[in-house]
Amino acid sequence: AEKLMKARLTLLDKTIPYTHNITFLIQNIEVLKRDMSDYWELTDFNAFAVQYRYELLISETDSIVREEAIA
Repeated sequence: AEKLMKARLTLLDKTIPYTHNITFLIQNIEVLKRDMSDYWELTDFNAFAVQYRYELLISETDSIVREEAIA
């Protein structure tokens, strides 16, 4: 999700901010008057893009249900 937003910013010839925060990236695209309404659900993955990236273990209660995420 993060790479998708950064790719979109690249295609819009914008500087890629140094962040893993999907919300912030979507907001940066919306400022450019692009409709991002279909992508806001991806912000559910912010914890995986930011906090869990740097933690050694993810508890079972925080794990992602891949089938639901893909759907």
